[in-house]
Formats: sequence, C-alpha cells, structure tokens
Amino acid sequence: MATDFMDAPPSRTRTHADMSCLDAVRDCPRWVWKRFGDGESLSMLAVLPKGSRLSGDDHPAVVFFHGGMWLTEHAAEFLPWALQLAARGIVCLVPEYRTRASHNVGAQEILQDAADVWSWTLDNASLLGIDPARVTLAGSDAGALMALHAGMPPLLPRRMFCWPFRRRRETHPLPACIAVFRGIVDLEAPEAALLGLPDDGADLAVFDPVLRLGKHLPLLFSVHGMLDPLLDCRRSEWFAGEWKACGNGALHITCPHGDHAFLYFNVNPLAFEQILFGWESFMVERGIWSSAQMESELLLT
Repeated sequence: MATDFMDAPPSRTRTHADMSCLDAVRDCPRWVWKRFGDGESLSMLAVLPKGSRLSGDDHPAVVFFHGGMWLTEHAAEFLPWALQLAARGIVCLVPEYRTRASHNVGAQEILQDAADVWSWTLDNASLLGIDPARVTLAGSDAGALMALHAGMPPLLPRRMFCWPFRRRRETHPLPACIAVFRGIVDLEAPEAALLGLPDDGADLAVFDPVLRLGKHLPLLFSVHGMLDPLLDCRRSEWFAGEWKACGNGALHITCPHGDHAFLYFNVNPLAFEQILFGWESFMVERGIWSSAQMESELLLT
C-alpha cells in the first residue's frame, strides 16, 4: 500500500512543532502521480498559497524530495519549508516515492521515480496552477541526488563516428533551480555506499552528478552545515564551486554551527530562518520568485 504522509513514521521523535505542521497540511490536496500494475500507487501532496485556485494560477513551485538515505521514511521533513514558502505565494509539492525501506527497490527504480515526478509536474502544471518555467527541484541527502538526477541533462552516449548530417538533439526540460540541502553530490563520497548503487563503474557513471557538470545548467542553491558528522560539507562547497565554474549561477551557504539536523526549524530556528532568507533573496534576485511579505499569522508554533 502507498504510504500516507500523515501516518508515515519519521526517523526522529515527533515534537509539538512536527505535529503542528502535520495538522496544517492535513486538508491539503493530494493526487496519485504514479500507479503500478499491481494496483499500488504513489501520492503527491500539494501545499498551496492562501487563496490559490489551482487551475488558472501561475505560481512558482518547489518539488521537495525528502532525505533518509533511502533507508528510512522521512516524508514530513520538508513540511515546515513548504508551509513557509506557501505563505510567500509558492506552490510546494511533496511526492511520495519508493525507497529501499518501503518497497525494497534499488537505486535505478528510485531515481526513475525522481525523473517521473519531474515529468508529471510539467505535464500537470496547468492543473497545479504553476508556471513550468519557475519550478525548483529540491532535496536533502539522497533526495538531493534525486533532484540533481531529474534536473540535470543526462549524459549523451559517446559516438565512434560522425554522421554526415546534423541530427536534432533531444532536449531535456530543465527546472529553474535545483536546491541541495546537505546533499549527496559526489558518488565517490564514502557515504554514497549507503545508497546501494550498482557496483559496475559504467552503470554508476549514469547516476553521478559530477559527470553531468557543464554549461547551461539550472541555478543551484546549496547549503550544508560544517559540523555535519554524516555528510562532508566540503564536498557540497566544492560541487557548487564547480557548478559556478562551468558558467552557471550558483549560491552555496555554509552554516558554521550546523550539524546534520541544521535544516529542521525546531532544532535550530535561527539557522532555519537565515537559510530561508538566503534562499528567498537568491531566488528573488534571479527573478524566479516574487518579493513578498510573510503572512501575519505565525505558522510554525
């Protein structure tokens, strides 16, 4: 059976703030975005701006791929971010996807879900009331790898000869931005071994974001805590630097006192607020989000 976001057990103890977020999204619309032959399905939660009419609207959007290294269910991880961004006029989509924990599938199937989520979002942009040219793919740890995999053009096969006539190159629709929260960005990192990726080097190369670096990529927003004991902050910083060196727009934020849980508002409210402000400033400056005031009500108490 498809896991319900509202009932999915988190990898950490639910606090009062967690429950408040769950209550706040309980009545949000949800669609089945993927259905399998055995009748099983995957759902998509939409956290909408106040007064959104869905069809006919033209909001920017963010698709959040939760973390958990594909070993734990962590579907509520980005709900605080979704609530804050929805208050700023941004549609936030939180897809359910298969993991090794929930469906006993491998990396190929999980990353295919990421690509299919991106395709579904574009195909249903009108229904969702979003501008397909202003969609951001975001994720944490393995979820960040999913956002990168879906949002970066795939590797082209090497040709041993040249065609006498030019062939039309298939275009890969790109998001406006990819947001990486303490993400796995380098498959040579020791922690990437936890993902159960293929052992064969050729197959592994297909999934490696480093090998997809080049010109004409979306914007990159990257953030990592320096005190993260599980994922190396320096790799995220290096990756953002390489992204920018290829001629693409990028912003990397390092949280000096942030550990692996720095992005949780109820763990480090100050870091949460500063990262949100930095992300918003970056997106407004690049013309993807509009400058907006926070609603007067406090959402995260």
